[in-house]
Amino acid sequence: MTDTTNHTAKPPADNGGMPGNIWPVRSAVAIAHAISTCRKSGQMGLVTGPSGTGKTTAARAMVAALDEEGIDACLVMMTRAADGLQPGLLRIAKAVGAYVQPNMGGADIYDAVVHHIATQWGRASVLVLDEAQFMSEALIDALRNLSDEVRGDGLLRGVVMIGTPDLAARIEGKLGGRSRHFEPLRGRLYLDNLDGLGASDFDAIASGLGVAGTQAVQLLAKVATGRGGLHNVARVVQSAKRLAGSGQPLSLGTLRIAMQGLGVGA
Repeated sequence: MTDTTNHTAKPPADNGGMPGNIWPVRSAVAIAHAISTCRKSGQMGLVTGPSGTGKTTAARAMVAALDEEGIDACLVMMTRAADGLQPGLLRIAKAVGAYVQPNMGGADIYDAVVHHIATQWGRASVLVLDEAQFMSEALIDALRNLSDEVRGDGLLRGVVMIGTPDLAARIEGKLGGRSRHFEPLRGRLYLDNLDGLGASDFDAIASGLGVAGTQAVQLLAKVATGRGGLHNVARVVQSAKRLAGSGQPLSLGTLRIAMQGLGVGA
């Protein structure tokens, strides 16, 4: 039965095979779980969360891990410049390796993508679309059709969209009006709406990094909730590790020196 979860989720007990080389923050666990669930069930999913919470890093790591296991998986970064049906499908087609030409129409590109995935991808494969908030209603609807078609031969293949909270609000009709494009999608979409970073995320990051002391953890939390989110945390941590030396814990003083050197405030 299709999962119609629509909530601010706690991390599931099963981390969906999340790679061990990324921080186990809630967004990473949620994305790993969504990708695992959708590719094994052949359904379409959506994970949304604020910018700077580690969504893209988690998606890249998960797709790379699946690729290493020999599982067909492709991550496509969507853009505002390719938000429409034809340019969006063209971007997806090139990413998955379907044979297309730039002058082809949307319908022909769509058929090429469906044919490629249906004939070249194996069971439990997955197409992941990051920055999906840039996609138009028509493009999202085309992906719903694609999701239906590529699992029609009995080989389960998933489609997962990752984006900011406004995408879920659009699909759910919370931004003024309910689009007809989204009617077939609502009610059968695996949906996980995440909030911002919280205490459990900071603890997970600190534990994985060997950060020493409550004040050091609190400092990382301030960086994570500021402008740049986890992107700045990663920069600070990389710099602090170089300063601390191999195998040494990251102290409050080392983190502060790293932040000053990078011009990162807290």
